[in-house]
Amino acid sequence: MVNIKSYDKLFQILDYVKTNPNVKLQTLVEDLCMSKSTLHRIVMELVDYGVLLRDGRSRTYRLGPKLIDYGTAVIESFDIRHECAEAISELNRITLETVHLATFVDQKILYVDKRESPHNIRMYSMIGKEAPFYCTGVGKAIMAFQNIETIESVLKKRPLVAYTEHTIVDAGRLKQEFETIRREKVAFDREEHESGIICIASPIFNHMGEVFASISVTSITQRMSLARLESYKSVLITSTETISKNLGYKVTAEDCGFLNEV
Repeated sequence: MVNIKSYDKLFQILDYVKTNPNVKLQTLVEDLCMSKSTLHRIVMELVDYGVLLRDGRSRTYRLGPKLIDYGTAVIESFDIRHECAEAISELNRITLETVHLATFVDQKILYVDKRESPHNIRMYSMIGKEAPFYCTGVGKAIMAFQNIETIESVLKKRPLVAYTEHTIVDAGRLKQEFETIRREKVAFDREEHESGIICIASPIFNHMGEVFASISVTSITQRMSLARLESYKSVLITSTETISKNLGYKVTAEDCGFLNEV
């Protein structure tokens, strides 16, 4: 029978060593409140497997190379479309509107998956197509969370061209909107890319707290108002938050407070 408590202790040790490299055994004993014999046994097994490394001179421990193998395997097998498939299908079912998944690659926002609206009138976005970072929901939801250096770099490479009368073409105003998006965790396209097309989007965080993708719900003004579209804010954020958690993102107290207000 698997001893769940042993696994719990194992992960406590790994989490501690991750944030406190080159730690001595006695420090682990004191800070983790484990018996020295039990902790020593687990640590030695982890060393044997290469999960921990022991420095013979200083008698300290740090994370081992085996974890690199595991991390590489996770990255190679990772497919954001697979991770988000269930969520975007469920959003499509709930809203009956088109749902997009986009990612940030080489400073470009790219559509990588979508679920079409069942309604007769719809928009015809294409998977693989680039989405402008400043006038689409998916673009703004991603770009708003990049560091200032990345934002300035993208602004220099891609001029703010007006697609419609609602497009934001002033960099200062756009940065102000990014601040609102960071605070509210949601972005809007208010007919800024195409006349008659509106959308609401929310960011996806990875395990490092970086936004690298986003999901949007898109509709047409003939069928839906912005106020009604905003009613999907809670379910959309809940979906992206769940995906972020599954990717290893740790939700902060600020995030939880915001979600409780939604």
